[in-house]
Amino acid sequence: TEVLRAEKLAVTDAVVLLDRQQGGIAMLKSKDVTLHSVLTVDRFLSVLLAHKRISPEMATSVQEFMKGNTFTPEAPKPQPTPTYTARAASAQNEIARRLLTLMDTKKTNLCVAVDLNTSEEVLALADKVGPHICVLKTHVDVLDDFTPAFSERLQALADKHDFLIFEDRKFADIGNTVKQQYEGGVYHIAKWSHI
Repeated sequence: TEVLRAEKLAVTDAVVLLDRQQGGIAMLKSKDVTLHSVLTVDRFLSVLLAHKRISPEMATSVQEFMKGNTFTPEAPKPQPTPTYTARAASAQNEIARRLLTLMDTKKTNLCVAVDLNTSEEVLALADKVGPHICVLKTHVDVLDDFTPAFSERLQALADKHDFLIFEDRKFADIGNTVKQQYEGGVYHIAKWSHI
């Protein structure tokens, strides 16, 4: 299978005339290949016995030989899952690197969505859950009382509890308009949101 797959051929099934029942099914299954056989050694021996083409002793001898020469695939060795810090080391993006490091340091991958309508509610929840999360997801455009002071207080909580702020916006316009939405307008998202 390796030779065929090296040539970019998909190998999913193998068809054989005789399954010798020596572990071929398991061996191929370990390589993600399904074996289909026309008949098995056991069935072949039973037909030969029924037609008196071999003796019962010969059938037993063949079966014992097959059992003594069976392939057992090795259990796949579990691959260790790299730590978030190890993954951070190879991350190309600065925010991804910071997030993965945060997740390892704080031992959490919890992101809390704060879909509340007042600044005080958002800040109170951020202060309460901050020690236990790595990301706080906001929607400042639904706040009834947004002010620049809110974003400063939220940033202070992110620094205090060491979490990232993710302002969940769907920017879908031309590049310059998206840039203005992200950097300017009422919210100045780029000044306080990490993501």
